[in-house]
Amino acid sequence: MCGKRPGEAREADIGIAGARGEGLLFMKGKTVRKVPEETMVEELKMEIDKLAEEYFEKKRQEELLLKSGAAE
Repeated sequence: MCGKRPGEAREADIGIAGARGEGLLFMKGKTVRKVPEETMVEELKMEIDKLAEEYFEKKRQEELLLKSGAAE
């Protein structure tokens, strides 16, 4: 989500509230950092990629646990 006001971005799992020349990157309702306007999209994508990687790693670990439990 990219919003115009911090309140909009705070409601999202991840988002940027843009202002003149910079934006605030939010994750799960908390401000992570200020980012320059020129790199807002790249910074947001980088954080989304990290979240996706963490999510899929967690899912892989859960599947391994289920398989190891089924093998017993």
